[in-house]
Amino acid sequence: MANEIVYSALILDDEVMVLRALERALKKRGFITWTTQDQEAAIKFVRAHHPSVACIDLHMPKINGIEVIKQMREILPKIRVVVVTAYLAQYAKLLDPLNVRVVEKGSEANQNLENVLCEELELSKQEFSAIKTREKTGLKARILIVEEEKDLADFLKQFALEEGFEAEAVNSAKEALAKLSTFKPDVLFTDYRMPGTNGDELVKQLKSSSDYGCIKYYVGMTGDSANNPRFLDAGVNEVLNKPFNATTFIVAMRRGVDLAQK
Repeated sequence: MANEIVYSALILDDEVMVLRALERALKKRGFITWTTQDQEAAIKFVRAHHPSVACIDLHMPKINGIEVIKQMREILPKIRVVVVTAYLAQYAKLLDPLNVRVVEKGSEANQNLENVLCEELELSKQEFSAIKTREKTGLKARILIVEEEKDLADFLKQFALEEGFEAEAVNSAKEALAKLSTFKPDVLFTDYRMPGTNGDELVKQLKSSSDYGCIKYYVGMTGDSANNPRFLDAGVNEVLNKPFNATTFIVAMRRGVDLAQK
């Protein structure tokens, strides 16, 4: 896993059928995908998790695809963006300065998207094909994710499930304590800033009680590195600074599970 990259994709489109078609196409090729019809949710996702590529529609009644791309670039200047649109002629001049690749919607869209992604990720055809045959962990373990943003929590849960772990996701320390009454995780990931009780205080509470001895590995997650010392003082095993990519998250899961099962 050390030299293995896990590829993830954000898909933003206002049409559910297009979202699902792109999702199926990318999952078939081995990408971990996250889909949304909401501009703000897409921006929050990029801010918290560094996707390998963002597939963005342009012509959306309530969403300005051009502005979404600009905002994403402010957060992650080198983010790879592929525009998927049926209105290329209408937006061509606006796209020119953005330096993005374009796939036009239609019968050949999926094949064209595959070719563009292969080039954008700087992979050979063989390397691109190998994404879908990535070896996943054979370890059996439970992961609990505590993340204030529900969409992001659900996405991390999806990561864990696709790796073969059992996983649950909640959105506050209070919900985590309730979940722990029935779900006994080996590894806990917790956000820092949450309603009611912050992540460092949650970790202190769990580690000070013999009721939660099932948790053998704690991982803090934060968008502000100033919180790292607070997490470390609370006793986490490591801190992931947002945005982190799929590879970083999966390596942390595997590291935690390896240590938890020794």
